[in-house]
Amino acid sequence: MKKLVKKFWELSRAQQENFIDNIYEFSNDTKDIFSIWLEKNEKTGKNEGEAKVLKKLLLSVQKETSKKIGRSRKVKVSNINTIIKNAKKYPLSNISIITLYFEIWTHFLDFLLAVKWVPERYQKSCGKFVEDYFSELENILDKEEKKKLQKKAIDILEFSLDTNRGNSKSVYLEDLHLSFTIVKNKI
Repeated sequence: MKKLVKKFWELSRAQQENFIDNIYEFSNDTKDIFSIWLEKNEKTGKNEGEAKVLKKLLLSVQKETSKKIGRSRKVKVSNINTIIKNAKKYPLSNISIITLYFEIWTHFLDFLLAVKWVPERYQKSCGKFVEDYFSELENILDKEEKKKLQKKAIDILEFSLDTNRGNSKSVYLEDLHLSFTIVKNKI
């Protein structure tokens, strides 16, 4: 890597700018990474680039889950996994990753509750996203914030279970509730 950096600095200013322009145009992922790195406001500590990228990721999650309600009975879990994989490439903060996982499992849960019948693999996938959310919460150092986010997630699932008990959806929720119960007992 040092050799490449040295060669970059040996280029003329125009060649360096051309090189960076070409890299920037290479892919959308590269644009997002540059945005996160370069749009950080040192004075306020906010990263507008990270906020833009997170918003784009959240819109992708909605498109793959809750926006399919009423239009389709299928969710491509592989697309959601791709969103997660791409998000982990970015230099996002822990809070942004946690926000992404929260949106994934809550929108997936909305989809499960809205559709009459879904395959069992959707339940398992949603349960996995819930478990991933809780494992990402372990990266938060502030214990009070972590407990608040854990409680919020558990309350959402328990509310969903209580309001849908007795109908065909309760089977999905009870499976998901088992995932929560396991995690809840670890807290």
